[in-house]
Amino acid sequence: MSKANSNFDHLVKDEYGDKKPKGTYYTINKLEERIEKLENTIKEFMENWGPDVQKKRAKRDEVWDEMVRVVSIQRKNK
Repeated sequence: MSKANSNFDHLVKDEYGDKKPKGTYYTINKLEERIEKLENTIKEFMENWGPDVQKKRAKRDEVWDEMVRVVSIQRKNK
């Protein structure tokens, strides 16, 4: 086995946990697939829970709290 392939042996595992060296390019492709999945997961998370969403929710909650205050004052003054 070449030195290049042996550098990635610790990264090459099949679904069942058994090492099966398949070559550097195979390993790199598998790592690229895993990275792509992670990037998609992070992107989805940020779209659902990221800072922009938090700002929108905070603004909505602020408006809601103000409406509740107004209604409370109106009921109190009745």
